[in-house]
Amino acid sequence: SCSAMTTPNGRRWRRSLPDERGSALLSVWQAIHERQAEPNLSELRRWLVGARMIINIRGTSGSGKTHLVRQFMESRSPQPILDERGKKIEAYELAGGWFVIGSYENVCGGCDNFSSVPPSFVGNTMDYVDFLVRRYAERGNVLFEGLIVSNVWGGIRSRPRWEELARDYPPAIFLFLDTSLELCFQRVLARSGGRKPKGWDEGKSSLQQKYGCAAQHYGIATAKGLDARWLHHDRALAELEEIVADDGILD
Repeated sequence: SCSAMTTPNGRRWRRSLPDERGSALLSVWQAIHERQAEPNLSELRRWLVGARMIINIRGTSGSGKTHLVRQFMESRSPQPILDERGKKIEAYELAGGWFVIGSYENVCGGCDNFSSVPPSFVGNTMDYVDFLVRRYAERGNVLFEGLIVSNVWGGIRSRPRWEELARDYPPAIFLFLDTSLELCFQRVLARSGGRKPKGWDEGKSSLQQKYGCAAQHYGIATAKGLDARWLHHDRALAELEEIVADDGILD
């Protein structure tokens, strides 16, 4: 649906928006225009945050998560942002209103490089990732990935944090790489100098177990009504760019 409003100079502004966001923005605009004392600024904030996009790339080791994000960053002039200690990269600011969480200075990039959290932060590494995604979502579009993120959705003993994130900061899109287990295995093998993952021959390696998480989490996300999609591993960048172009607000 579309929402429209008249600016103070008489110009008409029209934009396609979900009904709830259009209603929230219009209510705040009318309150300000009519000089009401207390416009609902929280609704305006929700609309503005909702205009951003959060994308989470998911997959097991060797699926191509880090490679895909590096490709996405290459054409967008990434500028590193250091944490409060001024030593480690916590994110990158990209052209087009994008932020990427984590460091990409090592072979394994993204959120997997948070080996510790800043001294002032109370919580574990997953809490810190959640915090950073939310903080940068206040400023623009956010892209994040990492094995630490892909392996956990939330269950009986842990809250479904990514579902909560999607509810609090729509639109959030979960993209699952469809890389085969065999190809993931070959990539991990090359990365480790030919050493098989422990338990591979018995079908009990962490790689095999984590590979199954993708389909499981995709099913959970779709059952919850969240935006979950598969990316073809050979066309991942093109498909990601198409999603950004079709759904993005700030790109």
